[in-house]
Parts: sequence; C-alpha cells; structure tokens
Amino acid sequence: MRVDGDFAQEGTLNIDGTFSISGTFSGEFNSSEGYTWGYFGGATIESSSFDNLLIEGDATLTGDVNTNSLYLSDGVLDLNGHDISLSGVFNQSNGSMTGSGYIHGYDSSNLGLSIDVSDPNTTISLSGESVSHDGVNSIQKHYIFSNPTLSGAQILTLSFRDDELNDMIADDLALFHSSDGTDWEYVGGTVDIEDSSISIATLDYNGYWTAGIPGCADPSPNVT
Repeated sequence: MRVDGDFAQEGTLNIDGTFSISGTFSGEFNSSEGYTWGYFGGATIESSSFDNLLIEGDATLTGDVNTNSLYLSDGVLDLNGHDISLSGVFNQSNGSMTGSGYIHGYDSSNLGLSIDVSDPNTTISLSGESVSHDGVNSIQKHYIFSNPTLSGAQILTLSFRDDELNDMIADDLALFHSSDGTDWEYVGGTVDIEDSSISIATLDYNGYWTAGIPGCADPSPNVT
C-alpha cells in the first residue's frame, strides 16, 4: 500500500507486506512478521522501530531508528545527525545518503567496509558525509570500524559507488585513516575497478576510514 500524503487511521490497519507513506501516519496498526515500512516524497522519520525500513524517495530522520534491514532504493536519506541501528542487512540499489549521523551494523551488514574475518565483536558504522582535511574532500562517505579483541594484520576493504566519488577518478583513490575523525593519515591501498573497492593489509584497523586522492605537493600526504 502506498499513500501520497498523510494517513489517518480511525480503526486498525493490518500490514502484511509493504506500507509506504510520504506524510504522517496516525492511528493504530497491526503488522505481520517481516513487514516493510517505506518513506518517500520528503517524509520525516521519527524515532521508531521497524522490521524492515524502505527508503524509496527523499526522507529525513528526526530521531534515532532501529530496524532489521534497511533498503535504500531511491532519493536522498538525510540522517540529519541521527543514527540507524541495523540488526540485519543494508541494501542500496540506488539513492544516496547525507547528514552527520551513522548507520550502525556488523561485519555481515553489507555496509561497504569489511575485514577478512567474521567476528561478532566487530561493529561498523557508515555515514553518508564526506570528510575533508587541508581543503581536500573524501568520497561521499566515511566509516568507523571497531573490534576490541582483533589482533594481527587484516585485509581491510572499502567498497565505493560511482555516485560517491565526488568527481574523483576511481583509479586514483587511496585509503585514509583517522583515530579521532579529525586528523587523517594517508594509508594507500590497491584499487579493484571491477569490484569497485580498495583494499589494504593493516595492523591499525580500529578508527575512522574513508577514501580520497593523495595530495600532490606533499610527498607524505596527510589529507583525505
């Protein structure tokens, strides 16, 4: 069911499948397990919990959200300084993200950053916000990686989309790391154009990660 505008329910709405709305829902509803709630058309998303959340047009968070799976199929999702806690998977077939909040997930959440081991202690947070240092911008997203028990060198891989490149050339990308999200250090890495990814073996994996272009004037660039 798709509602363009507000929806006021006097009785009880039974949701078995997908219910999408561009405005505000008011009233009571019952939902079957695995239902999907969708937003489009400039809708605002208040603090809520969903089985599955579908973004199929422009939408803005006005509070923190919990969901099993998140599907970004179209439009722009503005995190607006809020967070989405993900217990299942993230699937971005189209659309984009902006805003300073994060999607919090795990190694298996398909957020676009991965380590070569599967560890339940691993948490990954994705923001659709570009970061910058010394006037140079990164691709249109960055991550926080955390695993307090992991040791030894690991292969870290960051995936990117063409619409996240910020007019950069994928072949020129390098990985950058920060311990605090402010001071960024050039790390390097190997770009795989076919897989749209960049990877590196590293001992220093905890912290912030993004990809960008190394500076031209500094032989030891410290930019994103």
